Amino acid sequence: MGIEKLDRNFDLREKVVSNGEKTYTIPSSPFDLYGVYYDSKANGFVRMDLDIASKISEGVCALSRHTAGGRLCFRTDSATLKITVTYSVLGIMSHMPLTGSSGFSLCERTKHGEVRVKQLAPLYTDEKGFSATTQLRGGMREYILYFPLYNDVFSLQITLDKNARVEHGSGYRNVLPILYYGSSITQGGCASRPDNSYQALICRRNGIDFINLGFSGNAKAESEMISYLGGIDCSLFVCDYDHNAPTAAYLKDTHYS
Repeated sequence: MGIEKLDRNFDLREKVVSNGEKTYTIPSSPFDLYGVYYDSKANGFVRMDLDIASKISEGVCALSRHTAGGRLCFRTDSATLKITVTYSVLGIMSHMPLTGSSGFSLCERTKHGEVRVKQLAPLYTDEKGFSATTQLRGGMREYILYFPLYNDVFSLQITLDKNARVEHGSGYRNVLPILYYGSSITQGGCASRPDNSYQALICRRNGIDFINLGFSGNAKAESEMISYLGGIDCSLFVCDYDHNAPTAAYLKDTHYS
């Protein structure tokens, strides 16, 4: 007998009964995106302009499609929620669970802080996409859906109860976002869930939005990247690409550019 039969918390395919449904294709108002945006030319969600990323390196261009730091914020009184996701390939790694690399974390924002509601993640057989459903507590509540750390996302649909109200979330403090640039630790390796990346934990404490430009193995402070980072308005810049610098001399030469 599978563990999901004994403990529903292990069931990524929870059976939920809904009295009619309404589906929203993201981006869609009043769902608010943070940390990523949908690029119709790229046919998916990205962290930075792929034309610029391609001039930096092949690795940065590929990893720019990984949705690390992406969040969807909204309020609803729906009693059920379903996500339907498509991607190019499932990000399977031997040292990181699918819940972190390719899954979505649904959290509720309460007066006591964020509370995890459900991990919505693919199975190892879900090569090109997946659907996952969960029961909500009902009543108007605010939710944050965290995007995968090491997977692309071509499309995302949110399905709620047909007559459910949907409103904008409260967002973040009226402060410019924190900008992170760095290596695999910054991208999110090897967090068990997207809401467990260190940027998400800091954001949860200080209520300030963030932009994650961590590029696993490919943060090397190229001149094009330096120019791109310099054009982003932020309240704080966290620089952590030391582990990707090929030599100490390279790090010295680029660190104060």
